[in-house]
Amino acid sequence: MKTQNMTRLLAAGAIVAIMGGCAAPQQAAGTPTAAPGTAAGPSRSASAATTSDAMPPCAFEVPGTTATEQETADGIVVEFVNPGQADEVRRRIRARAAYAMSHPVAMPVQMTKELEDSPGGIRMIVHSPDPSKVAEVRKLVRAQVAKARDQAAHK
Repeated sequence: MKTQNMTRLLAAGAIVAIMGGCAAPQQAAGTPTAAPGTAAGPSRSASAATTSDAMPPCAFEVPGTTATEQETADGIVVEFVNPGQADEVRRRIRARAAYAMSHPVAMPVQMTKELEDSPGGIRMIVHSPDPSKVAEVRKLVRAQVAKARDQAAHK
């Protein structure tokens, strides 16, 4: 499998699951919260630190992670980059995508999403199948990225 060419299609609502909740991982009811550095704390990988009912850790919580946005004809591409910890950023984004697949969220507009490895991280490619909704999709994605970045910065 070629790492840079790996693409995953994501379910509707995945942008919210991928970007939402960066202030703290969501815990299932009755699930204890582990202290940092313990078995379920941030020092473990995203997949090892969560259960099927808990939101995986946010990519912006990895120190040095940045995101850039680029418009496309039918949507937007968000690239999450952290050259020193690209694998961890990829794991976190993929864990959130898996979470989104198992916890679908209704979205105000229809969109399709793909994940693709990049040299320093991972790209999230978001398309609108409806040309009249492209601006709305871009606005929603930008708002979610900004919210996630802000929440992680104030954690």
